[in-house]
Amino acid sequence: MSKPVIIFGAGASHSLRENRGEHIRNSQLYPPLTNGLFDERFSAVIGGHNLIKERIGQIDYAVGQGKSLESFLSALSKDLTETTQVQLIEIQQYLHDLFRAICGGYFKPEFKNTSPYYSFLRELKKTYNSASIVTFNYDLFLDEAMEEIFKYKYLDIKSYYNKDYELYKVHGSINWTYLFGLTGSEDFGSSEKVAKFIIEAKKHYKSLHPHLIVKGIDYSRHHMVPALAIPLPDNKQFIVSEHKERLITNLKQAD
Repeated sequence: MSKPVIIFGAGASHSLRENRGEHIRNSQLYPPLTNGLFDERFSAVIGGHNLIKERIGQIDYAVGQGKSLESFLSALSKDLTETTQVQLIEIQQYLHDLFRAICGGYFKPEFKNTSPYYSFLRELKKTYNSASIVTFNYDLFLDEAMEEIFKYKYLDIKSYYNKDYELYKVHGSINWTYLFGLTGSEDFGSSEKVAKFIIEAKKHYKSLHPHLIVKGIDYSRHHMVPALAIPLPDNKQFIVSEHKERLITNLKQAD
């Protein structure tokens, strides 16, 4: 039997809003499509990021004029001034905070297993003994469904793809982080200072490897930076470099 490759985009999580009303804790926290990442309904999260608030008017105007958010962020990423680069890092942090809020506040806890991800995975399990599942989403709705249906436990990054039903989170995840060592002299008094620290710290790393955040581990000697890629139209970045070659091999084997 062939091993299928299944790909989920933002629409897969966005469609969770179609669940029954009594299952929803906060109806405004349904997952957005890309152009809706900075919707007014997320103002409470946006409010915690001062540098992003400076760009909201431009983002709203660009999207309102039919321009994609990806193309707007692409133009922003080509601006190498320190202020803009700091803003891009804060956008990364905002996306992390936004999807943490969505994952923790959208479904009522007792109804999380009513999402279509669960019914899909049950059917997949009946039909195929293995599969490669690819998602471009940062949220944990699919991860949690796979842990429940397949009785998996993700303990580190490798555990996502050393199983019969592999999960490739191409653009990262809200529970993945880059760890930067601390000396104790860092000043994290503002989000701008945090972003400047990250820019400087990255200069000392030839490559960055994400870590899965695991409960019970002390990360106090490190600064944690979200391991996720901001949405760009030409983004070919794999947050986990090993995913790329494994995925290419699996695609060749799929019929």
